Parts: sequence; structure tokens; C-alpha cells
Amino acid sequence: MKKTLTALALAGQIFALCCCHKPDPQPEPQPEPEKPCELVLANAADASIAFGTQPASYIVNFNCTDMWTASIAFDGAQTAWASIYPLSGLPGDGKLTITVNANNTLTEHSATILLKYGEKSTEITLSQQALTHIPYTFTGSQLVKSFTDTYEVFIKDDMMPNTITIGEDVLTRGCYYEAMCLLLPDLAAGGDAWKTKTYSLQNFSCPDHYSGTKYETYAPDEMDPATVLWINDKQYSYAKQHSLSFANYCTIDETRFSFYRSLVVSARLIHYFANNGTLPEKISSWQSDFLRNMEYNSDVIPDKSCNINDPAVIAARDAAIAGKTTTLDKVKAIFEYARDKWEWEDYYNTRKGALTVINVKGGNCCDLTHGIIAMARSAGIPARYVHGPETYYPSGSIWGHVWAELYADGKWYVCDASNNDCTLDHPVWILEKSTINGKYRDLPF
Repeated sequence: MKKTLTALALAGQIFALCCCHKPDPQPEPQPEPEKPCELVLANAADASIAFGTQPASYIVNFNCTDMWTASIAFDGAQTAWASIYPLSGLPGDGKLTITVNANNTLTEHSATILLKYGEKSTEITLSQQALTHIPYTFTGSQLVKSFTDTYEVFIKDDMMPNTITIGEDVLTRGCYYEAMCLLLPDLAAGGDAWKTKTYSLQNFSCPDHYSGTKYETYAPDEMDPATVLWINDKQYSYAKQHSLSFANYCTIDETRFSFYRSLVVSARLIHYFANNGTLPEKISSWQSDFLRNMEYNSDVIPDKSCNINDPAVIAARDAAIAGKTTTLDKVKAIFEYARDKWEWEDYYNTRKGALTVINVKGGNCCDLTHGIIAMARSAGIPARYVHGPETYYPSGSIWGHVWAELYADGKWYVCDASNNDCTLDHPVWILEKSTINGKYRDLPF
């Protein structure tokens, strides 16, 4: 009994101890502090971005803790010269692509990109350089002066330059012929509006000189300005449809008028206009400068070239024109010397060249013509080659043929030394019926 009471007493003490103990108070859960809403550029320098004048793209990388949107505003009355993508994004890493167009103006561009996130925003400023000058853009006065100077170079060198410089721009033949195509109709219209009018060029390209002249079949030595403008318009329209590249030639009256000839004649018209204040009724269509002495065959068949001051050429020239005073008398004398003292030989194309013909006194129609032209140019007489693929003879035969034309007193004279029955300007074949495949400063074959 006593043990039972003792156990109960102990159990009661333990119960009392357990009932009197209080647990430690637990802290109440606190809300997490709000993270600040922010946008951080990966490159701090991207807060201000400068572009050059050319088209460009640029990517801005950043991290944003919230959803974001982007917009762009252009300063002043500027047109939209830049664009951005995308216009919105989710929290986390983001990127914004900026694309700018070329600045073809003399005015600097500026704009502001606004990135908005939550209640905040970040600005990115943009700027774009202006041109120091507008390329390939000129006034009519600039063009007329430049083309007048260009034609003076042609008179001196008998070759249109490959490039010309106007202000800070270098223009190729294709580009400055493009300008002539635009300018000449305004000169023809009369008045002074062309002087201050702005002509913007697209830098057209063109065939090389000799790939064009081989297509030359236009025979008339003169043409009116309206025909030149018509050819230029056809060339310009063709180039607009063919990657801004002019054609080798333009077809007119079933003949071919080469690009290079169009270039020369257009420059000749502008040169005349600059000196006379109006366009002429007629202009020479010849693609060379027939008013000056020209070197013989300088760059087409180099191994058959001939210095017109060679002693053999001078000796033959002096023997031919001894006692002659007028240009026409000298032309006739040179032709008759070649016809009477040289023999025709049967073969194709150039084999000998002028110097050998003069020394051996014989050659085919090409080489006989080389000899005549070397003597004429040595005497200061303008001379050119003519190629007729179909020359008709009274007998009914048709042959390909080459002959010379020498210039005197405002007229080109046919000089064909291949037949003893030919006289000056009167060959044995029928000139009116024959076709012309080219009139050349230098014979290309």
C-alpha cells in the first residue's frame, strides 16, 4: 500500500511539473521586403549611342526585374531614321536591336529611346552624323563647267577621260554620262532654271571604250540635238531597267550608235552650249576630234603601231605632198601616192602596219589604209578608218572592205588605195549601196 502511494505521489509531481511548463513563443512570419524595380544596361556606354552616316544595326543588352516596353521619339521634325525591336519583353535578360538608315542629308539626326518598367524608365539617346556634302549631287552650273572642261581634255587627248572630279566626287564615264542625260533636256528647253537645279546621280556604269566602238555602224557625220537627246533617253531608260548599266550601243534607223560616241557627242553639245548660250542646229557625230592631229594606232594593235614622226613616214609624206599648199591638195596627193606606188595584196585584217607598208610598198586594204592614215596624220590632216562589211561592186560581187577618210575644208574624203581605178572620193565600189560597220580613230582588227 505504501509503495502504491509513493508511486502515485511521484506521478503527481511529474504531472505537476509537466503542467506548469510553458513553451517558448514562436516569431510571427514577416512579409519579404519588395525588390526594387530596376533595369541595368550590360554596357553603361549604351546610354548614349552615336552612328555614322551609313546604315547600321546595334544591339543593346540589359537585365530588367519587371516587364518592360520600348518606344522611340525623334527630335524636331525629323523623319523616322531609326527603328527598334522588340517593343516589349519579360523580366530577366533582354536585348533591343536598333536599326538606322543612311543619313544622306547635311543635317545631324538625334532621337531618344524610352525603356519603361514598372513606374520607372531609362533613356537611351541616339545620334547620327550628317554628310559633309551630298555625294553625286550637283547644280546645273557645276555640271556645265565640268563638262566643258572635260571636252577641252578630249580636244587635247582625243579621248574622253575615264573619270572626272567635281568637288569631292570622282565620276566615272558612266556616271558623268548619266548626268549629261539629265542635263541636256533642260539646256534644250531654254531659260536659266538649269543653273540652280539640283541633279542627283545614281552612279551608272558603262561598257569600256572598245567594246562599244566595235558595234558602230552609224554613218552620218552630223546630227541634230534632238536626235542626240533621243539616243540619250533610250540609253538612260535601258540602264534603269538593267542594274543602272548603259548599253554598248543604241539602235537608230537600223544602225548602231555606240555608248562612247553618245558620250563624246553629248559633251560636244554641252561645250557648244557653254560657248554660245544655245544648242546648235547640227553637231558633228564623229566620236573623235577631227580638228587635231592624232597619233597612229596607239593602243589597239600595239605590235603594228607606228610613230607618225618615223623617218620613213616623214619621207613618204614629203614625197607625196611636195609643192602642195592647201589641205585638199595634200589629201589628194597622199591618196594618189598610196594608190600609184603601193600594190594591193589579198589577206585578212592587219598584218603589217603602216611602217612596213611604206617600206615594202604593199598590203591588203587594212594595211594600205594604215599607211595612208599615218602619212595624213604626220601632215597634220585628220584621218579615220571606215569598215564596210558589205561593199557592192558594179560586177555584183560583195566584199568586206576597209578604207581611209581624210578631212579637208569641212568634208571627209574617201581614200581607197586598193584599186588603181579609184579616184579621190570616188571608189570603184558603190558607196551609196554599201553598208558601214564602223568609223574609227584606230582600227580594232
